Amino acid sequence: MYDSFDTIPYDDSEVIRHHSQSFSLAAQLLPRKIRGDVKKLYAWCRWCDNAVDDAPSRELAQQRLQRLRLDVGLVYDNLQPIHGASAWLADVVCRYSIPKEYPLALLAGMEMDLHHRPIQSQEDLLLYCHLAAGSVGLMMCFLLGTSSVQALGHANSLGMAMQMTNIARDVKEDHARGRCYLPECWLDAVPLNEGLPTSKHVGGAVKRLLAMADQHYANGIKGLRYLPASSIRAIRIAADLYREIGETIRRHDYRVMDGRAFVPMSRKVLLVASGLLRSRHQTAFAVSPTKIVHPFPFTPLS
Repeated sequence: MYDSFDTIPYDDSEVIRHHSQSFSLAAQLLPRKIRGDVKKLYAWCRWCDNAVDDAPSRELAQQRLQRLRLDVGLVYDNLQPIHGASAWLADVVCRYSIPKEYPLALLAGMEMDLHHRPIQSQEDLLLYCHLAAGSVGLMMCFLLGTSSVQALGHANSLGMAMQMTNIARDVKEDHARGRCYLPECWLDAVPLNEGLPTSKHVGGAVKRLLAMADQHYANGIKGLRYLPASSIRAIRIAADLYREIGETIRRHDYRVMDGRAFVPMSRKVLLVASGLLRSRHQTAFAVSPTKIVHPFPFTPLS
């Protein structure tokens, strides 16, 4: 039976332009020799996410997820994958020897979305953010030219910080899908099953989430010293652009149920210009120090 998932309407460069202006801007600053491969990795991650999220039924979404997992196995067995989009993953795996555990972790995060259960605790939140986005940071390390234990931990933090920003921005949209990624223990009497909660209901939890995200951004930025000098600026600017979403939410007093926060292009251009002028040695965000907790320790897997 025909499934629209089998058709690829974009090439890898169009996927990143279509879905993420911020990441597309930052990617243009990466060294030319890896820029195309970063776009392929992003395109594969985005394609998988859309395949699951946009499926017309849970049953079809589960079938697609199983096919994606099968393709990951084929890629790592040096066999031809079934789906055309999996060729993007095959290309970067071949070039950079990305450990198999990382793309599988990303798919595990998507399965958590598919069979969504309320996030009960901070530990549940950290695990989800690791699977959904920390895994992408880990894969990016290999493309950027480092796989040290220290670099992996910081890269995971940066990916998790971006996912926390996504969660804060998308509270209203997630509620419409029957999902909530804010830990239940942070929420006071939120009527998740009794109509739309207000910004007052969720504002405290969003504030707490963005404070946690700031700590992970700071920890992620500390890891820039493990990257080749030619990639530092692009990754820092990507972090700046994403973190600005959280700053926009703060400026609007955490009123995430009133509408989706977005960063105007004029502000993005200003942030990029500021990043281009900033010395690559000035890498720390101004946040209070705290211990960063990860779901589990990181060791090289390749």
